[in-house]
Amino acid sequence: MRFRLRPADTSFYDLFARSADHLVSGAALLAEMLGEDNEHGAIATSMREAEHQADETTHEIAGEKHPFDDSAELGAALRRKHPTEENTARRRNS
Repeated sequence: MRFRLRPADTSFYDLFARSADHLVSGAALLAEMLGEDNEHGAIATSMREAEHQADETTHEIAGEKHPFDDSAELGAALRRKHPTEENTARRRNS
């Protein structure tokens, strides 16, 4: 039997990569929100959309068969960064 370093089904890892992409996008939106002379309302809307996309990915991670016991917890931890960004957007618009 041949030992494989890479799994045949990479969908689980693809979901984590997508979750990380959501985090990077959220951070970019936050940086944009904190900038001067930006359309904060439109950015806040984009942040809410990014949060919803991150939520969907987190639910996919939780429902996926995975090689690690705490992967759903890791996915949730990545997702928890988005509310902080949205709250910042709300405070900025107030």
